[in-house]
Amino acid sequence: METPNNNYPTIHEETLDLKRYFFLFLSNWYWIAISVFAGLFIAYLVNRYSEQVHMVKASLLVGNADGRKVGQGVQSLMRELNLTQDKKRIENEMGILKSYTLARTAIEELPDFMITYVNVGRRGIAESKLYNRSPFIVELDSVEANATGYPVFITILSDQEYAMDFDDGMPEKKIQFGQRYTDNRFDFTINLKNKEGYEQKSQSNKYYFVINSAHGLAVNHMKKVNIELNDKQGSLLTLSTTGFVAQQEADFLNKLMEIYIRNDLNEKMQTAINTIDFVDEQLGGITDSLRRAELMLQNFRTGKGIINLSTEGSALLGRLESLYTEKNILSFQLEYFVYLEKYLKEKKDLKGLVSPATIGIDETGIATIVGQLNELSLERDGLLLTVNNDNIQIVRLNQSIESLISLLFEKLQGMREVNGIRIKEINKRIANQEAQLRMLPVTERELVNMERKYSINEKFYTYLMEKRIEAGIAKASNVSDNKVIDQAMPEMAEVVKPNRSTNYIMGFLIGLLIPTLLILLFDQLNNSIQDPSHISRKTRVPLMGTIGHNPYESLLPVFDKPKSSFAESFRALRTNLDFMLAKVDNKVILVSSTISGEGKSFVASNLAVSLAMLGKRTVLLGLDLRKPKIHNLFGIDNSKGLSTFFIGRDNWDDLVEETTVPNLFVMPSGPIPPNPAELLAGSKFDELVTALRQNFDFIIIDSPPVAVVTDAVLISRLCDTTLFVLRHRYTSRNVLDLVENLSKTKTINNMALLLNDFKKPRGYGYGYNYGYGYGYSYGYGYDNTYGYGQGYYTDDENGNGVKGFLKRFFS
Repeated sequence: METPNNNYPTIHEETLDLKRYFFLFLSNWYWIAISVFAGLFIAYLVNRYSEQVHMVKASLLVGNADGRKVGQGVQSLMRELNLTQDKKRIENEMGILKSYTLARTAIEELPDFMITYVNVGRRGIAESKLYNRSPFIVELDSVEANATGYPVFITILSDQEYAMDFDDGMPEKKIQFGQRYTDNRFDFTINLKNKEGYEQKSQSNKYYFVINSAHGLAVNHMKKVNIELNDKQGSLLTLSTTGFVAQQEADFLNKLMEIYIRNDLNEKMQTAINTIDFVDEQLGGITDSLRRAELMLQNFRTGKGIINLSTEGSALLGRLESLYTEKNILSFQLEYFVYLEKYLKEKKDLKGLVSPATIGIDETGIATIVGQLNELSLERDGLLLTVNNDNIQIVRLNQSIESLISLLFEKLQGMREVNGIRIKEINKRIANQEAQLRMLPVTERELVNMERKYSINEKFYTYLMEKRIEAGIAKASNVSDNKVIDQAMPEMAEVVKPNRSTNYIMGFLIGLLIPTLLILLFDQLNNSIQDPSHISRKTRVPLMGTIGHNPYESLLPVFDKPKSSFAESFRALRTNLDFMLAKVDNKVILVSSTISGEGKSFVASNLAVSLAMLGKRTVLLGLDLRKPKIHNLFGIDNSKGLSTFFIGRDNWDDLVEETTVPNLFVMPSGPIPPNPAELLAGSKFDELVTALRQNFDFIIIDSPPVAVVTDAVLISRLCDTTLFVLRHRYTSRNVLDLVENLSKTKTINNMALLLNDFKKPRGYGYGYNYGYGYGYSYGYGYDNTYGYGQGYYTDDENGNGVKGFLKRFFS
């Protein structure tokens, strides 16, 4: 037996086969189309039935950023004394606008927010919020007794009654409008807004309402508020929020800005208010003293008949009034110092400290410290909106404030001591003047004392009243540094959800992505041979060709349908075998596989038919002694066969059965023996092959699977080539490792591969297998991957046989 040399090609590296994946997706186009249609349909339903979400915007200018000069009020005075910042930090103002306190105050001043009214569509799919548009109104008799966040379903039956359901399995209740309802969870009354002219206009008469908690609403709206700074160099803020009802969101934003401006104005007026309170406290005592002094002076002049003082008495009175006025001012300063100490010890809001300048006290040192305390307090309150108390900045500010308070206490103590010394000095001077007063006549001396008391109280009263009027004017003339530029208007609202174009794009992409990923996943999980490129990447054993899927009921389509493309694929295989075994006469070809079900008996039978139709005397041996099938394909009796020949019962020439195919003979397997491996290893098999080579051109052997039993290995030792059948989408790729190992170890001689039952993907045509000098033959193919089949060409001019590879192209 002449065996050609093996010169296998190298294994192809694993590469990304884009064309294969393209046609993989193309072959499953209907799943992709269905998924894309489903995605677009879901996007349509979302766009059709989703409740619209609106965005409303407003503009707010924070700080005195418009360049106007505020020349009146406490703000002007405080700026002149450098007690407040000229412009608050924009970040702090943004934090205030997004604070829970401001949102909670806004919610509490919007009573319509406390109950959410919803209209339910007729099919229960679409819902719409009815802010200020509900046909009925719920009046809560006790907020404490009503459960929040619990839907109460209402069906309006007429203008007189409605049905109420709590969706808890209990039967619905029919209640008259205006009738109070009370249970362990609720206490309310439902009234129809326009009972006399009520007409059902909405799409559905089904509604539900939910009683909200102020805390929950405040937290929800606080999170929804978004604030952007239009210009980093400016202080114009754009406030926006989103919700189902544009009017409701606009009302919230407008109320939020209103409260923000109001709080800012109240904060500015706090100093003026504290000043007025302090002056009023001082006026409370001086008013009574002035009234008594005036009454005593009037009674004395009336009783004594004295109208004017003498020149000496008038001079003495003037000096006493001057001294007492100075003493009262010093006493007033002491009262202010006591007020400051008490205010600081009680830990009140430091932003409300009364500056000494606002009540006419010229103490620059104290005024500077009070101003610094105001500034640090404002900065700390702003930071507390965004950070915790243990933040390093807050800790440093608290330390600075405590240091300033300690310094202020020391300053106040020193000023009190200085004022005490000055008052003692003034008292001595008053005593000297009173000594001179005692030298005057008794009547005039009494008049001087009364005039002195009256004049001193009057001047001090006038002084306090002037300061109170100044503080009152300052309070009334305060203007907020913040102002609303654009109110939030529902007419300017933008619909942000559903975003129709985005939803359709997402529906399309998701509909495309899901089947794509599933196809790729199943393709990766599928470990079977999917295309010929898998073979060339895993083994050097040449692929002789591909056999397509048998579209006919016949088990011998090569004979029954000789002009079909399926029969043509066996002719291509026949040609490739001729090239491969060009220098071998009376060729013995073994057809095997790894496991049963891969079509080796089918391939062996049709290959034998194809060779016989070429005019070659061909014999087909059924050497699958364990599961014989050949006799069934040709309708031959299997009572005797090769198994009986191996045990010496029959001669081999008696077992050769002629078939209806010209030039084709079959030797059946015979009865199943208990020891087929031993029979094949014996000399009888060698004798049989030798005899058949002398009588036939081709000997085709159908053997058992290699991975199951060793029969094929025993048979291959006498064969010219072993055609290893792989079934498309059935044989595992791991089998190729076994094939490569069998080839390397030469356990099976001169192996070649055949891909059987190849299912051509949709949209593919035929490829070509051709060799130099022998024309071409057809084969199934579906990509540009190169495969190799071994064969021999014609002799060259020197008569030498040229060995090469048969390159197979796929179009």
